[in-house]
Amino acid sequence: MSVVDSCICLKLRMIARTTAVLYDAALQPTGLNAAQFSALRNIYRFVPLGVSQLAEVMLLERTTLTRNLQLLASKSLVELQVSEVDQRIQIPALTDAGIETLKAAVPKWRLAQRRLLGGLGTAGWNEILATLRAAAALNEQAPRRLYVMSHDAEGFDETDGTSDSIDFQRCANSTLRGAARYVTREYDAILRPEAIKSTQFHVLAAVAENRNVRVQDIATLLALDQASATLAINGLKRLKWIEKAKKPSVGLSLTAAGLRTFEAATPLWLKAQRSRMPDAALSKWNGILDKALMAALKAKAL
Repeated sequence: MSVVDSCICLKLRMIARTTAVLYDAALQPTGLNAAQFSALRNIYRFVPLGVSQLAEVMLLERTTLTRNLQLLASKSLVELQVSEVDQRIQIPALTDAGIETLKAAVPKWRLAQRRLLGGLGTAGWNEILATLRAAAALNEQAPRRLYVMSHDAEGFDETDGTSDSIDFQRCANSTLRGAARYVTREYDAILRPEAIKSTQFHVLAAVAENRNVRVQDIATLLALDQASATLAINGLKRLKWIEKAKKPSVGLSLTAAGLRTFEAATPLWLKAQRSRMPDAALSKWNGILDKALMAALKAKAL
């Protein structure tokens, strides 16, 4: 079984990375990236929540959200207020400039939504949501998860102001990135006995499954930007798990230690694959995620 072709964790991460590029590009004129927009939007929706609660809602590590909030505070878009109930708790709130920036960003965000959801259609997007829920990638029962099933993906119109998109439209980018983070944590936990993380395992798999693969090939195979692919590969070189292929070959190859690590980690990866789904569902879910990835790639190319 090919890891690169069938790993649920990898496919979710590839979709999340691709949609992030799409949303980042759409939001660029506002000075926000997708993560910053998501933070502003969720602060607006769920005020007043403390930082820890907000991180839980957004399926983020608290430290990751804190970094984003610090950047937004440096732009005077967010201020951190001390809770009246417990002074140890900081509650983020939008400034007037933050509210105006969020309002200006919503049409840009809706354009990215339209491009992605328009390519999937209502049935396709809801099929993805059902897959994520079946994999327990999203906790729909959390008290403050107010997302709804998308009913207007087909013909999504950026100029339609009849609904408050900040409150009611599910953000495809945030949903997919949150699911990818959640699933990655599960795979990392199962791979831990071999002292390897899912990202490292995916790079080893790309090298093992593709003879003489190069850095740019790995970036394409795993939907990474060139800098991230280079960083991951350099880390594995320091561990002496991969090396430059010996002449006359070119590209990269696994070292003996890298091959041993990959072979030892593969049964754990299979355990992670099957921990939340029967084998019969793997093919179906891979097909659904493949469609989502193709829709994200097409939307990014528009």
